Amino acid sequence: MSTSGKTSTSTSLKCKATIDDEQEDHDSFTGAHYSTDLDVQHKVRIKIYTEIDAQRRFQEISLYIPKDGNVTDKTYNITQHFNNPSDANAIWSKSNSSAQVNYTATEGSLTLTFNNDTKTVKATFNFKGTNMGKKVSVSEGVLELDGFTENSKNDVESAVACDLSRDVVARYKSRETDLRSNSNNQIVGWSRAFSSEPNLYDYRIAILFSIDLPTGVYNISADSKKVTIIFFHASGSYIYEGESGQLTVTSLPTIDGDNNPTGTFAGTFNFVAGATDSSGVRHFTEAQNGVFSITN
Repeated sequence: MSTSGKTSTSTSLKCKATIDDEQEDHDSFTGAHYSTDLDVQHKVRIKIYTEIDAQRRFQEISLYIPKDGNVTDKTYNITQHFNNPSDANAIWSKSNSSAQVNYTATEGSLTLTFNNDTKTVKATFNFKGTNMGKKVSVSEGVLELDGFTENSKNDVESAVACDLSRDVVARYKSRETDLRSNSNNQIVGWSRAFSSEPNLYDYRIAILFSIDLPTGVYNISADSKKVTIIFFHASGSYIYEGESGQLTVTSLPTIDGDNNPTGTFAGTFNFVAGATDSSGVRHFTEAQNGVFSITN
């Protein structure tokens, strides 16, 4: 994940929005942290994060902006077509200690003032998003970011890739990554591979690794409390949990006093992950030739 972490004393951040979540988990958004990347799939990405609450929940709003240079009060359509260079895109995410759910915007509007020379962003936005038939509406969005710091990393440096087979047959290559810790004292290396066209797909792989473990080779099993891999197919109905395989960790981030990871989480993996449907039928996805390198 390209990140600038907490807002520094030289940076001013304001971001608020009204959230209409079908599941009624959230009704408002107040940004506390941000990240910027000036070249994600040929767009500028601005991510805003809320604080983590007492239930270990937090939200994110990701805005993908056409690379039009410095603009003033320019209005963009927000669509689900990430490959269209003239469209803006947006994702609203809600997370807890064990899962992240992303709602990709299908329609909306963004009015933007962006100046890379003065490192300022001002925007108003609204959009509607969906995830597996569930809907969210983000309205009255306001973003003011002064003195932002761009990150020098890019998608190549933070990447997860593997070959998927069985239930899902595809080459997995991440377009988004994230590195953080959870309340179970685990490092969580999260990634997402997705496309809106021509073939819609949205896959996630999360690698959970106990903070107290050193680098090395570890077996993956369903009952492991130290090493877990999860595969999620957003267009499907199952969360696949790793039941066999091997994880080799070659690099670990540094963990600070607040359990925040800084550095690179890297290695290789292969796994078979399983899920059970409501009828008791088992489903499996297999990953081979897996590599990961996620930097925070």
